[in-house]
Amino acid sequence: MSGLNRGAAKMGPMRTEYNADDMEPGDVKIYYLTPEEIEKKYGPVTDIHPKRKDFSLTRQFLEKELIENKRTIAWVSYKTGRPVEVIEEACKKLGIDAVLSVDQRKDGEEKVDKEIELVERPKTKIEEAMEAWPKDKFTELYEQFTYNEIAEKTGLQRHMVQELRKKYA
Repeated sequence: MSGLNRGAAKMGPMRTEYNADDMEPGDVKIYYLTPEEIEKKYGPVTDIHPKRKDFSLTRQFLEKELIENKRTIAWVSYKTGRPVEVIEEACKKLGIDAVLSVDQRKDGEEKVDKEIELVERPKTKIEEAMEAWPKDKFTELYEQFTYNEIAEKTGLQRHMVQELRKKYA
């Protein structure tokens, strides 16, 4: 008896075709566990998302953010994770005069938030190569020489010469 036949003898005949009528779904069992059983089986339940730092709306906090730092109610609302209406109500209760949004600031008031400095991004190597070798100069070289020869003459790497050719084509 060969090895294949021995396996077939142990496992029964090999099924190569499946008939959908022969295969019926089984019953679905649903198990309900109490919170105590879940904790016993899987351990203590933990929060998936970390909680935001809890900011209590004290006079000191609101005065610091709204008056000293010249922030807006909208910014404090975002920072604390509370609705704007709650912040406005707290300001009214405490007698703090605050600005809802940046548009409501007086013309003389300066915003203390850090201004975004626009920094020019550094040029990529291909941009530098395009500056050094404008289209007309590069086309003259390309008509006369191969990629390797152009790379030697210009000091550019071969792949940069290819990239320039793609850009100027």
